[in-house]
Amino acid sequence: MELITNNDDKFFQHLQSRSEQSEQLSQKAIIQSKPLSGYRKAQLPDVIRQSLTRQTWCDIPRDKRELFRYDQQCQFWYYNKGRWEQVGFRQYDSDNKALGFAPFKAVSENNKTVSSGHVVSDATQQAANQFFRAINEFTHPQAIPTVTLLSPDNGQIITLEKSNKTQMRFAEHTVQLGEDAAAIAFKYSGKKEPRQVYGFNSHVSQTTGLTAGTLVRVPNGWNVLIEGSVSNHDSVELKWRGSGSGAKRIDVPALAQDQRHYWDAALSLEPGKYQLTATAGSAVSQIEFTVEAVKELQFGVFFDGTGNNRQVDMQCADDDYEPTNIAKLFELYPQQDALGLGKAYIKGIGTYDDDLACESGEKADYSNLEQAFGLKVNSRIEEAVQYVSTFLDRFAGGYNRIDLVLDIFGFSRGAATARALVNRLHRLKKMPNNAYWSNKQVIIKIRFCGLFDTVGSIGLPGDEDNMSFNLNLGWTSAKAVYHLTAFHEVREYFPLSSIRTNINKLPAPHFEEEVLPGAHSDIGGGYGGEHIERTIYLEKQRITWIGNSDSARSQALDSMNNRLQFWKNEKAAFGGRIELESGIETRARNNTKVMMVYIVWKRHVKKELAYIALEKMYKKAKEKHVPFKSISELGSQNLEYEIPENLRQLHQEVEDGCEKSIELLYRDYIHHSHSPITPDGAWVNANQAETNPVETAENQQREIFYNQPFEANK
Repeated sequence: MELITNNDDKFFQHLQSRSEQSEQLSQKAIIQSKPLSGYRKAQLPDVIRQSLTRQTWCDIPRDKRELFRYDQQCQFWYYNKGRWEQVGFRQYDSDNKALGFAPFKAVSENNKTVSSGHVVSDATQQAANQFFRAINEFTHPQAIPTVTLLSPDNGQIITLEKSNKTQMRFAEHTVQLGEDAAAIAFKYSGKKEPRQVYGFNSHVSQTTGLTAGTLVRVPNGWNVLIEGSVSNHDSVELKWRGSGSGAKRIDVPALAQDQRHYWDAALSLEPGKYQLTATAGSAVSQIEFTVEAVKELQFGVFFDGTGNNRQVDMQCADDDYEPTNIAKLFELYPQQDALGLGKAYIKGIGTYDDDLACESGEKADYSNLEQAFGLKVNSRIEEAVQYVSTFLDRFAGGYNRIDLVLDIFGFSRGAATARALVNRLHRLKKMPNNAYWSNKQVIIKIRFCGLFDTVGSIGLPGDEDNMSFNLNLGWTSAKAVYHLTAFHEVREYFPLSSIRTNINKLPAPHFEEEVLPGAHSDIGGGYGGEHIERTIYLEKQRITWIGNSDSARSQALDSMNNRLQFWKNEKAAFGGRIELESGIETRARNNTKVMMVYIVWKRHVKKELAYIALEKMYKKAKEKHVPFKSISELGSQNLEYEIPENLRQLHQEVEDGCEKSIELLYRDYIHHSHSPITPDGAWVNANQAETNPVETAENQQREIFYNQPFEANK
């Protein structure tokens, strides 16, 4: 059949032909005036079709128009001077360029009579009734409107998160001068994810498509998706009441009679119980459902290394230490309740005196015993869990469920503690009635685990028995695990707890482990500046002499010259100076004097090598959507982070295998992790602060303990 255009004379030729046929077919002409089919309605001019809404309509043939009165229900249209006008019929009752429509619902279903409000007079009532009886006799029952609500199911609970029951809601944002995609995403969601910023006409990325004044869309919550079907009607009216109320009209395309149209609507609903009613003509469908709120929170946990304390190191600018990479990353993690962001810093094993005032001349009262044996690891884990619990309590009201996204970082024994915390949290996930968040539904997701040179040695230093603490990480431990390790660390009591398995494989594609040049704290940070002279004990020897003369003493010391020259030659390429250091002189029998003499290596080493590992960890975490602020923020807190250009170039040459660059890097930047001997009175089996060199491992090879992924999460 030929389609008819709105403003074409063919349309009127079609109407005239149809009118002539209706006059010839007498009674059959009346039958043709049954309710408008979707196809017939689609042929009508736009202005008429838009007016015929909310109910079923019938064509009124030209010879029947005199029966009906013009009002808001019965409509008459006349084509005049190139456009359609709604008019009173009698003015144009003899013109072929006119159309008339009566509402089907004007007819009583019981006696097939027309409401008197729609007919011209009592005299025309009988004829109008006859007309509508003819229509009803030839109308299939399915022509009556139907409406059905298909989703959600009656009584269903809908959670406001990504699912087939919800649809993402977007906010429109006008880009300001200097804004990038990450900053815009963070403003609305607390996540610095450039992928969440969408353009209207072009792709938007972190670096392109964001000129000032550009309009972009940003995810800003979830709408509830309502789905249903309708037939024999051109619209659906939705009304809801409960925790909120509202209405929405859905226009559906014109379809053939009895053909079902499936529709959907995205409603912005606050959490609570709702009753939803869908109406199409006389058809009604109703359901009840519940909307539950989900709050996504992000929380960062930062475990510092043995002997490292952020507050002390930041207060005491002129001591032997500076804040570690863990302390610096903690400063970059945002804390903002409005965006569901929080963080916790856990000071290193063996540290106290958070409120130490450097001006007093005191030194931090750190515990060698705790540092040596890794005591109080359990209290550090408990402290972290309590921080998380307290943070969750701040969001206890108004949310049926909380999705907690955790980012966990650690250095040295702090890295071991971080790994133990990951396993503790996975155990708590299996205990919904635990003491920390039993009063709310909490879904824990560990997004990122960032580790600097993990050293376990919890209990007896140097062994793999970490008491009851599980340091193993498996496929489901975290969405991403990143571990930076120290190539030049060879202390006996600093074995590496790798994330690799005993066949030197990573347990999953989202695990990464990089070996970097440097000693332990060249990776985790904490060394003070070049002004600090580092002393490494290379050799010791007991000398004796008889008498009290200085010449006898000097002659005894001369016996060390050959060894002194040996070490000077051995370390010539690495700078510093080699000299003798005398111990305490004691008296033996027969006027014999005894003294311990040490050959020591004193160096001034730059501290910036640790900034390489800091930058690597920062970039990897940002890649995995950890919401760090710009690293330049450290400068505003007088925390150093910038890598000197010559060091960056030197480090790249080392990665490329240049031997000369390795020597230069060692001379200027790599700290000597170990002492071949330990001076008298020092802790022989202590891990002490991460920056203190102690005894070397056998054959100067660092021991490695491997990861057992199948023991993780236990």
